[in-house]
Amino acid sequence: MAGLNTLFGIGNSALNATQTAISTTGNNIANLNTVGYSRQNVRFEDRRGISYNPGLLGQGVMAAEIYRNFNQFVENSYLDRYSQQNRWTEQNTIMQSVESLFNEANRSGISSAFGTFFDSWNNLNLRPDDDSTRQALLSNADTLAKAIANTRASLENMQHEMDTYIDQGVQQVNELIEGIRNLNQQISAGTSANQTPNQLLDQRDILVRKLSELVDIDVIERGRDFTIMTKSGYTLVSGESAFSLEVRPQRVENNLQKGSAYDGTLNIVGSDPNEYTFEVLTPPSAGATGTMRVSIDGGRTWLRNEDGSILEVDIPTAQDENIKVRGGLEISFTGDPTKLSSGDRFGVVPKSGLYWVTPTREPLNITPQVLSDGTDNPNRLVGGKLTSYFTVRDRNIGRSIDRLDALANSLIWEVNDIHSQGAGKQFTATIGTTQIGDRTKPMGANTSGLDFFDRLRGGNLSFQIYDANGEPLKDANDKLVNWPLDFDLGADGIQNFDPSKHSLEDFRDAINNAYADPAGGASFVSASIVDGKLQLTAKAGYSFAVAEDTTGALAALGVNTFFQGSDASDIAINSNVMQDASYINASKVNADGKIAAGDNATAMGLYNLAQKGVKISTAWESTTQTLGGYYGASVAFVGSETRMSKFNSDYNTALANDLDEQSAAISGVSLDEEMTNLIKYQHSYTAAAKLITTADQMLQTLLSLKQ
Repeated sequence: MAGLNTLFGIGNSALNATQTAISTTGNNIANLNTVGYSRQNVRFEDRRGISYNPGLLGQGVMAAEIYRNFNQFVENSYLDRYSQQNRWTEQNTIMQSVESLFNEANRSGISSAFGTFFDSWNNLNLRPDDDSTRQALLSNADTLAKAIANTRASLENMQHEMDTYIDQGVQQVNELIEGIRNLNQQISAGTSANQTPNQLLDQRDILVRKLSELVDIDVIERGRDFTIMTKSGYTLVSGESAFSLEVRPQRVENNLQKGSAYDGTLNIVGSDPNEYTFEVLTPPSAGATGTMRVSIDGGRTWLRNEDGSILEVDIPTAQDENIKVRGGLEISFTGDPTKLSSGDRFGVVPKSGLYWVTPTREPLNITPQVLSDGTDNPNRLVGGKLTSYFTVRDRNIGRSIDRLDALANSLIWEVNDIHSQGAGKQFTATIGTTQIGDRTKPMGANTSGLDFFDRLRGGNLSFQIYDANGEPLKDANDKLVNWPLDFDLGADGIQNFDPSKHSLEDFRDAINNAYADPAGGASFVSASIVDGKLQLTAKAGYSFAVAEDTTGALAALGVNTFFQGSDASDIAINSNVMQDASYINASKVNADGKIAAGDNATAMGLYNLAQKGVKISTAWESTTQTLGGYYGASVAFVGSETRMSKFNSDYNTALANDLDEQSAAISGVSLDEEMTNLIKYQHSYTAAAKLITTADQMLQTLLSLKQ
């Protein structure tokens, strides 16, 4: 009887185990099209035998576990490549929109406007006194300025869109992190020696894949310990603990030398797509400014001058004194700058950035960053859509804006430098278009607040004075009244302008001293400072024109200029010129002090500017090119970045698809295979039932012996 009972038990175990296998197979078939479902199988084990003569007697089979067909190594490889696929595919999509702004083939763009602008100067060169030619020049110049400004505005709008995408992406990342943490908790509670929560594991894998769309991740699974980290080693989820990401505004991080007495920090004015590192070289003292060097790649390399020497930025001796770094970015020191020590560093992030937040320390900057050599900073995010948003915002669009600003800056300067030395309609009064920040600082210092402080030259300038009839004024010795300025009346001879020494107030005083009327009364030309701008006023009954300027000061101050502004955001035609085209300088003051009719010297110089190599600088490069050539290179830069993103998108998509197919081959449900298994388990079930039937017949035979 014991043997028959054992036979019944074996058959029953086979029925139960096979029924479990059939149910599992049916579940696989039912979830054939379920996204994220991993095919399940039953692991069978024989039941522990019992001691019996002649040996251990088997007790049948048991369904020990329902397990997922899943390979973590293949999945990790896929996640790695999938993150890169999403980064480059998203970046390529956005870059195509950026590229369309610079598409010169399908519309009249900046390149075409440049050609028309310089052709207009040639027309003025041929007809310097023609009013219609001057009006056409104004129209074409306005078109060029607006084309540059509108393109920049469109790029800025794209940057704002990236900020929106970044905020949304960070919110999604944090939601996914919290979702994975909750699932880790449920999985831990639902896992036992003979039970695996496969549905929860599948749900977690789905969330992990979604997370890899947004950021680059590494998944580490050691039993119940499930950890997700970024490639740079920042933990996002560790078991039942979770961390978060956060978008924070611009900030400064002090990295002071041990023993430094400085107790302040840097203030940021303006914004910039680059991150800056400032390192003190020479601390300021009570009697002298200090110096520091600047890096945009965390101190790996340092910005340099055109001659290859390291660029040094002045440090003022007083706190809260603005230092112009570049473009619209200015910084100032709080506290006492004289307490700085050599080697003190300040990390400046003049933009919103991405930070890893942990309760045990300060947030860490993980904003994606492309280094000077074009590689990704390995200590930051390097994959996922968030990386593409930051990269497009800061590098692709940021550099395009920088290039446009540099182009506009050089265009404004070069045109104004020539135009300000020319002559057109005589002035009775005029005011500069450029406001200087500190009228007492040397105009060539980065603390002066002057946009073109680094373009000034040592030299001199003079104005030609005209009488009420417009004739050149002469003094008692029959010499033209166009005396050069003297910047030091206490020294012998004429002392020239020195941008490293002379302030706007010195400039004003030199004009007032130079053109005093010997007969008394007001000066022939009086200078004053109004809201930081230089204002020139002729004595009643007189007028003036610029005779010579070798300093560039008038161009920097916006006096007698054609353009106003300093970059692509504010480039425009000088309001004086826009209101009265006769202020367009086609001529020069000749040796007789006159502005000769038909003189085209200035117009010719501006037309030739089209073929002249000029200095154009950004934070990462300094070059000498024609203005049109530099814009062409800027268009090529956008095109090359778009092609690179397209190549990387295609490459990573192909690899990700291949790995996804490998994963699907392991985890995916094959209908043919499941149908085969179903038939196999059906036969097993039938055989188990037959075993029980046979045992029953044997029992009936045994019982019949009693009769």
